[in-house]
Amino acid sequence: MRARFTFGALSIVAISALSIAHEQPGLGETDPVGPGQESPDVYPRANIEFLSRVSAAEFGASAMRGNDCWGYVSPSGREYALMGLDTATGIVDITDPINPNIITTIPHAPSTWSDIKTYQNYAYVVNESGGGMQVIDLSQVDAGVATLLSSFTDAGLATAHNLTINEESGFAYLTGANGPANGLVVLSLFDPEQPQLAGTYSDAYVHDAQVVTIPDGPFSREIAFCFAGGVGIDVVDVTIKSNIHRLTRVTYPGLSYSHQGWYDAASQMLYVNDELDELGGFTATTLTRVFDVSDLSNVQPAGSFTTGLPAIDHNLYVHNGFVFEANYKSGLWIFDANHDPANPLPTGVFDTQPSDNSAGFSGAWSVYPYLPSGTVLVSDIERGLFVLDATAALQGIPEIGFGFPEGLPSQVDSGDMTLRVSLEGHFGAEIDPTSGWLVYRAEAPHTRSSARHDDGGHDSDHNGDPTGGGDHNHGDFLTAPLIHLGGNQYEAVLPPQPCGANVHYYFQAATTEDAIVTEPLSAPGTTYELTVNPKFADLTGDGLTNGFDLAATLGAWGDCPFAPAECVADINGDRVVNAFDLAALLGAWGECIGGSIE
Repeated sequence: MRARFTFGALSIVAISALSIAHEQPGLGETDPVGPGQESPDVYPRANIEFLSRVSAAEFGASAMRGNDCWGYVSPSGREYALMGLDTATGIVDITDPINPNIITTIPHAPSTWSDIKTYQNYAYVVNESGGGMQVIDLSQVDAGVATLLSSFTDAGLATAHNLTINEESGFAYLTGANGPANGLVVLSLFDPEQPQLAGTYSDAYVHDAQVVTIPDGPFSREIAFCFAGGVGIDVVDVTIKSNIHRLTRVTYPGLSYSHQGWYDAASQMLYVNDELDELGGFTATTLTRVFDVSDLSNVQPAGSFTTGLPAIDHNLYVHNGFVFEANYKSGLWIFDANHDPANPLPTGVFDTQPSDNSAGFSGAWSVYPYLPSGTVLVSDIERGLFVLDATAALQGIPEIGFGFPEGLPSQVDSGDMTLRVSLEGHFGAEIDPTSGWLVYRAEAPHTRSSARHDDGGHDSDHNGDPTGGGDHNHGDFLTAPLIHLGGNQYEAVLPPQPCGANVHYYFQAATTEDAIVTEPLSAPGTTYELTVNPKFADLTGDGLTNGFDLAATLGAWGDCPFAPAECVADINGDRVVNAFDLAALLGAWGECIGGSIE
């Protein structure tokens, strides 16, 4: 089946978790495949499509591991990925996201941890080994040039774990620095090429932070949301750099290590990752906490949500009401927070580490969702930079949820097959019970293509079938109605299909307000798949049992030294081709059920 995860009826199919491993990111693991050698289908995903990947090794500079990522848009509108590596920062032109082009790398001291942010036409990079904060000029990047201008080392600054920049105020905030404070080190970017120390905050070690300017209300000032490890979350007023002070400190049940988070100005919610609560046994699955920060003097827990998997949540960002999470071994998850900001629901996933989803420190490190094109970047510790298309996931939670009580098959015989479907209206939507369709297309074995099909648009009319003409072929698609069984239960009958065919299919239904929803959401570009088992005696796959099959049987007469699947003439599977197989073949002589596909 094409869809690896199912969001129908808001269900999540969790991939089984294996043992916990790795106390530091990526130890003992390497990129499992070389650049460009893997098929996108190795990555479990739903509503997010693979565009390209750049491995750490492709950057050179002795790079072995990835860490942070960020994005940059030049004045001309070209888009770039800034990829954090253990020895350098890689700069990649992704204007054509399918064909990324490495521009250059800017080396830094070898470090597992580095972090990148941009301001105007500059990038700023810190790491935990040395060299201070790098200042990189990106103004000529369209010409293939990026220049390391300087490294800020004033007041003894050598290392920092992270940095954030408030582009509205023009200040950078370093966190987890060796000095002059390990809370916040505030730098003025009034002259972006020559940062100046402006202030510090030392009430707690700060692992990461987001700094925002709140424009109005009783807290109309510059606020830092500081994620302070085992201490919790410090909400800090940084408006006056000589008088930085904490407004409140937030703790929560299961506090292990307040790692990172992001503020959504529209909902006034703060989404928070705790990096160690899964490892510490406080939660069995990835848990993201939501806090109402509309009153900064009285921050309150508002909700939480989970992927349903054991993987550790690492870095998240909020954009246009969607939460983008890089969750180590379970990859990128996207949640729609537009309808209920306190309880977002999943709309997309792309697992950059398919091997398992356990609570270990490897896999997806960070995500960047802010490029104007909508291209999404994910940095993976072992596999480098992923360039993704999340268009389908960003359609949001649909007004109709599809469920499959009996699952969906990957193989069927060539007789009629009944598919059970449940339909659920979301957000008060009512479903038109006559609007449902199973839409399908069969391809001959020799013309099978990948699971993703760009078939162009086709007319949809929920009062008729989606192909616009009953069971007439339109763009190679046919339809079968979803028959209402009562309640939210439906069934569709897939008619007999040709032997050996590959069937691509999806579902469609509509609300009484004419909102049409497909499952998968991006259908027909993305479809489910099943194969029709060839009639057991059609050895050549041409839809007929005839003299060619007889010849194949006689040519393979005797013991079968291969696995049963490779010995097609061994019809009864006893590892020998003999009179029993010949009798079976003669008994099935003629046309395969459903006929062949021309």
